[in-house]
Amino acid sequence: MAYYSLDTETYLISGRLTPRLMCGQMADESGETTLMDSADTVKKVASTLHEGHSLVFQNAAYDLGVLMVEAESLIEPIFTALSEGRIYDTMIREILINNATGQSGKVSLSAMVERRYGVSIGGKDTTRLLFSSVDGVPIDEWPAHFKEYATDDAAWTMRVYQHQAADKTITSAGQPVIPLLDEQAQVRASVALHLAAIWGMAVDPLRVVEFTQRVSEEARAGVLKASQLGFMRPTGTKNMKVLKDLVSRAYEGKPPTTASGAVSTAREVLEGSGDADLIEYAESLTAAKLLSTYVPILQQASVHPRYQPLVGTGRTACRAPNMQNPPRQPGFRQCFRPRPGYKYVSADYSQIELLALAQINLWLFGSSKMAETIKQGKDLHCKFVADMQGRPYEEVYQAYRDGDPATVKARQTAKGVLYGLPGGLGSAALVKYLKGSGVVITESEADQLRVQYLRSWPEMDLYYKRAAELTKYGDATIIHHISGRQRAGLTWCQVLNTPFQGLTADGAKLALWLVCRETMVGSGILKDSRVCLFLHDEIMLEVPEADAEEAGAELSRLMIKGMQQFIPDLPIKAEAQITDEWSK
Repeated sequence: MAYYSLDTETYLISGRLTPRLMCGQMADESGETTLMDSADTVKKVASTLHEGHSLVFQNAAYDLGVLMVEAESLIEPIFTALSEGRIYDTMIREILINNATGQSGKVSLSAMVERRYGVSIGGKDTTRLLFSSVDGVPIDEWPAHFKEYATDDAAWTMRVYQHQAADKTITSAGQPVIPLLDEQAQVRASVALHLAAIWGMAVDPLRVVEFTQRVSEEARAGVLKASQLGFMRPTGTKNMKVLKDLVSRAYEGKPPTTASGAVSTAREVLEGSGDADLIEYAESLTAAKLLSTYVPILQQASVHPRYQPLVGTGRTACRAPNMQNPPRQPGFRQCFRPRPGYKYVSADYSQIELLALAQINLWLFGSSKMAETIKQGKDLHCKFVADMQGRPYEEVYQAYRDGDPATVKARQTAKGVLYGLPGGLGSAALVKYLKGSGVVITESEADQLRVQYLRSWPEMDLYYKRAAELTKYGDATIIHHISGRQRAGLTWCQVLNTPFQGLTADGAKLALWLVCRETMVGSGILKDSRVCLFLHDEIMLEVPEADAEEAGAELSRLMIKGMQQFIPDLPIKAEAQITDEWSK
């Protein structure tokens, strides 16, 4: 089996994820390059993949997206190659290397070439923008500098890939970690994420108008409120001394401070002040940010967020806009509606990070009270309330189901504790964390909750001690369960978060890949559906109306199947819902 690197050049169109293919460049393992027009590129990719060879890319998801849109005939061979582990990505590999070594170097091709070879290949953007000038011109007649530009990247991609594979400095316990066991999974996930971005989500213009009017009014109200409170000057500038005095008074003389020791006026500080006027002003700041960031994007016919496939613990990130952490303002989600003839079908995991934590504790210590509770089919939050209040679980659970206000509030508190403490929050941080979900407690009450937490889940004491031991002499290194992915340079809190967040992310990414593959090359009920949104524990499809019910069942099945490979000892739940708008 041979390896070839491939790079595409496109007719650059602003905002497009799949601009038209202009040419392709392929380099073999010796570095010899071939420049091809779009038609020949499609033929060469097809023959290379059908012959069982491997392709190496810098940002494979983008190039593969361009190719699959250019020629539908390439979809099946590309997905076959992805399934067989024959697609490599120097960008993904470099991210994995950075994680394994605790580094944070840039992962652009130019940055990697300069770092590994001391050669600068930057400064080409101006040339790239001019590819439209050779549209329709045979490659043989292209100016020489166009041809040179088009062939350089493929050759350098192959060289970087070879350097990465041969790098003996990337070690774990003295042994090279290349090839990285998790690379193919991350490549597959990146392609699935990119295809979701290409499909995107349609926008309802009438809902956008309503939403824009609402946040505009909130922003204007904030300016008025600031004037009333005396810290907005007629010129539109703020008198920060007045604002800081108001914050200090709201916190009874003990306000949160910045790193320099000054009174903090950050939005979250204003929101947590307990002062109605400051809270109202904070909400207006959020509205103003929405006007400048989200509203312009909503003016388009459809939204196509960009996903980053691998950050931190292994989770994904999202930008332009960040749909994985959408605004909480009423009306934002309702701006998105399925295309005519389609429904949204989504499914999300139930308490999945807690299941991952319980699974890891089973592996580490052989037993877990949290795992036992899950296997008994009990709600973890209600179980904690029962332990905290000394009441039978069944009684607490029934009261919660009946909507008893005190029990609902207690469960909300328990939920904050169960999601906050695994990451190492102290009492003061827990108070702040709970306040963000509308639960107000004192530090003394937080202390009591932390004590009860360890009584309910005694394995967590061992979990904390393990993290302390790993970080005793400085930053620690974690090797992820199942995937074998490595992350170095971790603090105590990161050692706590990384295992269960990473396990959850790995399972969700596998589920995403299984679902995406079924929509693109499968023959079942999802064949006419498309992934349109991926959140950390939720996948949403756009599905033909007639297929919605069956598609929901299949989506749930595939999500459970993917996650069970990473959490094999506990029952996984993923409940589907069918909607006419993006709702939760």
